[in-house]
Amino acid sequence: MPEKLTIGDCSTLDVSGAHNVVYAIPAEEHDDGIPHVFVWGNVGSGMPMLAYHDRWLYVGHVLQKAVPEEVERVLREHEDEILKALEAYRGSEWDGRNIVGKWQHALDAWGDAEVELHSVREALSEVATFWDASDWFTAVSFEDYVSGDDLDATVDFELTDALREGAHLEAGNVRDYLVWAAQQYVDKHEDDEEVSEHLRIARIWAAQG
Repeated sequence: MPEKLTIGDCSTLDVSGAHNVVYAIPAEEHDDGIPHVFVWGNVGSGMPMLAYHDRWLYVGHVLQKAVPEEVERVLREHEDEILKALEAYRGSEWDGRNIVGKWQHALDAWGDAEVELHSVREALSEVATFWDASDWFTAVSFEDYVSGDDLDATVDFELTDALREGAHLEAGNVRDYLVWAAQQYVDKHEDDEEVSEHLRIARIWAAQG
């Protein structure tokens, strides 16, 4: 079955001052005759010339650390809304200074898509973002995430729990952090008169580093 919408590069620009904007390109504006959608990263408030001249459609913004696979998933899930918004494109024409895009029932592409793309923009704003484990767990004490002897099971649980909160963690990064945190806990409580359950588990985890 022919592809209705091509999803291009969804990686983001993760530097200070960067803005990551999702644009859709009408079929008439692409060489292969198929609508495209992709993430455009830029430092500052600029935009591509074709977007400025309304020949591309503004779809929404994503955060700097957005997970590309999650951005692509959202765009694919909302493919019908994006294609519906692009149906308003009426081609381009010379306005005396530039070749500009024309859209039905609107002065420009920005105004025309508000209704069709509202749900897409909301979903893009909630896309999971990359986190370093040391940042994610910074406000959590060791006792709060100890659930048993099985370190790998704890890693899996924390990955799933974080994703529900919109945070994408790497398994190896989480495991390394938990081993480090366990060693810190052992060093702090090694001389305690009684061996607590937390200290017992911390010793098991720390030994797996």
